[in-house]
Amino acid sequence: MTGLIPSRGTNPGNNDSGGNRSSEEKIYAILSIAQNKGATKMQIMAKAFISHETATGCLEKLKQQGLIDYNAGTGVYLITEKGRQRIIEYANV
Repeated sequence: MTGLIPSRGTNPGNNDSGGNRSSEEKIYAILSIAQNKGATKMQIMAKAFISHETATGCLEKLKQQGLIDYNAGTGVYLITEKGRQRIIEYANV
């Protein structure tokens, strides 16, 4: 995988619509998934074990913060350099 680590204290098999994971853990998961070739919203939902509602909210927040870009032509979300720095910061906590 792309550096995605299991979230702390949760069952990754559960589809998450809020759940036990912190917002920061969900953001870390999404950014990790969007590395390299990027990912569609469906791929992010499946790999991060989050609901459509959670994915939509998190992705919008990440776009507003400049951590992720969206290519409307391909439907792919791709991490930005700022997003890569956020992953490094999270991993060093």
